[in-house]
Amino acid sequence: MITSMLYKLNCLFKRARNFIIRIYAQMWKQNQMQKILITAVLTLALSGCSGFPGVYKIDVPQGNVVNQEMVDQLRPGMTESQVRFIMGSPLITDTFHKDRWDYLYSKKSGSEGDGSYVRERISLYFKDGKLNGLNGDFRPGGNKDQ
Repeated sequence: MITSMLYKLNCLFKRARNFIIRIYAQMWKQNQMQKILITAVLTLALSGCSGFPGVYKIDVPQGNVVNQEMVDQLRPGMTESQVRFIMGSPLITDTFHKDRWDYLYSKKSGSEGDGSYVRERISLYFKDGKLNGLNGDFRPGGNKDQ
């Protein structure tokens, strides 16, 4: 469906381009005042196409999706494999701090119009291969807002 919309939009732009080329070809035959008037009208008409209606902009999610239910399942002393089963593979494993896993998530809203941007992060700390603590936007056993 999206490809058919893009095809129709592409055809529309080709027709508009050909129309403008024909007008400019005829414009060179006219006198100076008509040239200025036609250029002004075309400029105003094309400037209104910047927010073309019906164009779908996609949401752009990136990173690991982490929710409060996942964080509530974490317990101190869990092994790395148990944590990986619950949370998934971490987005970032720090080379210098092998006992720290970072889960990052960001989402930029495309078609909503508000252009909202959501960014969440949580860091898990291990000691001797066991979960020792966490830090970030989520708290175990509570809401993210607390």
